[in-house]
Formats: sequence, structure tokens, C-alpha cells
Amino acid sequence: MKFFLFLCCCSLSGFAQKVVVQDSQGRPIEYVNIGVKGTSKGLISDEQGGFSLDTLHAKDTDSIYFGHLSYKHKVLVKKDITDKVVLEAAEIVLPEATFTAKQPKERTRKGKGLPTIVTMSIPAPSEEETTEDEEGNKEELGDFISLHKDTFLTKFEMNIVANTLDRCVLRVVVYQSNKEHTLFKPLIERPIYIEVPISRKRQIFTKELSVFVPKGVVWVAVQIVELKGSKDSDLKIRCRANGGWMRTTIDNDLEKIPLGLGIPFSIKGRQ
Repeated sequence: MKFFLFLCCCSLSGFAQKVVVQDSQGRPIEYVNIGVKGTSKGLISDEQGGFSLDTLHAKDTDSIYFGHLSYKHKVLVKKDITDKVVLEAAEIVLPEATFTAKQPKERTRKGKGLPTIVTMSIPAPSEEETTEDEEGNKEELGDFISLHKDTFLTKFEMNIVANTLDRCVLRVVVYQSNKEHTLFKPLIERPIYIEVPISRKRQIFTKELSVFVPKGVVWVAVQIVELKGSKDSDLKIRCRANGGWMRTTIDNDLEKIPLGLGIPFSIKGRQ
């Protein structure tokens, strides 16, 4: 009987295939975007690069996408995935900046927009949602900013209404884009992370930037990469009337946020 129970335990534990995403030096890669190509199934690895392959509910013949701003994208067939996935470092060539003797004034290049009565409540995922939810948090929420001159982005600022989660981590990304919104070229070598502390009071988060952006279109967005907390905890964000976008990182699918709403963040820079 004990032997039978041992076999059952081994079989049950074998169902949950744990995988770690690493770089070529064996170091874990944090918060990797992972998804099934051609579907809406997706998730984000944890801070140590770990995730459960079974959570994707993928077929053995499905193609699994792995993406991170600092690494080359990789696609593997599910049946070929073992306990480790290795990503190669991306060769990010940042545009060359020109300097002038006189430092121009810092100005707002994108405002937060007009306030609305709409509050976005993002709860901590339950155990069932963690294993069954197909959407995950893989969407970036942001906006395209048109710049008429070369610009140094200097400051990112975002408003939070309240956070009762035990742990909440946001990722800020900056990409060079185009008028057609088909180009997404990294303008930073590493993502920018914001850890939101617990507070029922309003908070304003500011991140100093030093990002050179050639004149044209730039995509600035926020992505939720980690949420942990009790079933009653959540992150509250008051939407603004600034017409933002949602971008799915797996297939670069873009969709307008409904009702002309957007995320309350601003960008400052010098031209």
C-alpha cells in the first residue's frame, strides 16, 4: 500500500513540469514573456526565471515563445522543452546621441491626461486562475508618443490609487516605433522595474531616465510582471482620458484600450 501511494505521489508531481529560463552563463532571467504562438495563452516567469509548462495548457506540437527585452526571442516546440530554456543576449544597438553646450529645458512630452471616474482594479490571481487563466499579464499598457526632435527622456511618473497586494512589480519599457506602429526596437538595454509598496493611500512613482530617442514615434508602456497577495487584495489605478493602447508581446498585436481610456503616466524630456 505504501509503495502504491509512493507511485501515486511520484506520478502527480510529474504532471507539473517546472522550467527555468536562463542566460548562456546559467543565470536565471527574470520575468520572461512566455506564450503559445497563435493563441491567447500566455504567462510571465517569476523573478528567478521559473514557470510551470503545464500552466500554458499547450499541445505537444504547439510552438512556445520566449521573449525578454534584453535577450533574443526564442521559439521551441513544447515536446522539446526540458527543465531549462537558454536565451542568448540580444545585440541592442542604441542610437547615437548628439550633445550641445547649452542644456535645453525639461518639458512634459506626454501628459497623464484628464482624470475619469473609472478605476482599474487588478486583484492577486488565485491558485485556480494561476493555473487556468489563458490571458495572464502579458499585455503592455502604454501609448505612442510623437517627437518632432531628437529627445532625451529624463523622467517617468505614474499614479497609483492604492495597493493592498503583498508584492506588486511593474515593468517599464521604451521602444522606437513608426507611424504604422509595426516597429518595436529597444531603446534601453535593461527593463525598468517599479516595486509598488503596500499602501491604501495614493502614491506617485517617479523614475529618473536617461534614454535617447531619435525624432519620430516612441512606444512607452507598463506591464504587470508579478502580483502576490490574499484573495481580497488588489492594485487600483485610476484611468485617464488619454487614449492608450494594449500590446500583446508574443505577436505584437495592438488594440486600443476601450472607451478612450489610458494609464496615468507622464514622460518628461529635453530636446
